[in-house]
Amino acid sequence: MEWLKPDGQHELVLDHRPAGQPEGFPDAFTRDHAGKLVFAYKDVVYRLDNGQPVRIAGGGAQAVGGNATELALVNPRAVAPIADGGQYVADDSGLFHILPDGSYTQFSKQSTSRLAVGKDGALYGLSDGVVAYGTDGAPRKISPLGAGLIFVPGTLVALADGRLLVMAPEPNTLHALDPATGAETTLATFTEGTICGVAQSPKDGSIYVSAVQSTFGGVASGAAALYRIPLGGAKELVRADERFSDGLAGGLAVDAGGRVYFVARRSVNTPFTIDRYDPLGKTFTTIAGANGRVFKGETADLTLRWPLSLALDARGDLLFADMQARQIRRVPANLLAD
Repeated sequence: MEWLKPDGQHELVLDHRPAGQPEGFPDAFTRDHAGKLVFAYKDVVYRLDNGQPVRIAGGGAQAVGGNATELALVNPRAVAPIADGGQYVADDSGLFHILPDGSYTQFSKQSTSRLAVGKDGALYGLSDGVVAYGTDGAPRKISPLGAGLIFVPGTLVALADGRLLVMAPEPNTLHALDPATGAETTLATFTEGTICGVAQSPKDGSIYVSAVQSTFGGVASGAAALYRIPLGGAKELVRADERFSDGLAGGLAVDAGGRVYFVARRSVNTPFTIDRYDPLGKTFTTIAGANGRVFKGETADLTLRWPLSLALDARGDLLFADMQARQIRRVPANLLAD
């Protein structure tokens, strides 16, 4: 693995292209309360600090005890930052609480596919439904929603009003769940077979959803659409493509101005792109890939091989993971400005 510095136009944050079959890919993209990117790669959790990935958990050989960097994580699949600077990390063996000083405890021996810290500061997860974790780590099932949704990101999202956004399969319905009362509100139903990304706009509270028509072998493919669900309103079609992301994510990110970044692919014969939708003018801009403005002119114009998760940091920089390339790239905020 190689960590590379900015080249003046963009930053290649992570580059790992081993010979033969690649091992793992960047996953569990999230933002901590300081606005820094936190992500999992192979069996390690990193935080991007001043442009450099810093190992905060995993990569060690110990099952329990010691510093979090001495911990032997196995397939970390979910990370939930805490306001005090710590993290909750879920892997195959359970759930760990990483404290700001680097120490940790095994919070629960029950693993989960997704994590979210609610507005109330409580921890929630997906494990055969939505569970709330007590202060002792004991899980309590509060809703059957989301049971079986393991591979799709964005199926458990903490909303600004304190509710949890949860996807229920067959049919795909998006629900807002009140964790205090268990009351559920159905927001929308989708004919597409897989929901790939869900994000809430910090500007007006709208919820954006990317969806694809079918799933084969755990990989989303086929006709796709980007939807907007305004607060208290019905879903609206923003854009329909022959194909969005072929990946498990096709993640979404929304900036402070309400502009939406998403992974797109107009057809099976066209390359991947990172596109942006501006709801104010209802316009689309290609940000990266297919001679997009950020990477145009670079030697051997960048080809996005299989872009996955997206995130925006506190500075407004856009970061995205390319699964097949085993790379994480940063697009500085000044290059995203109109």
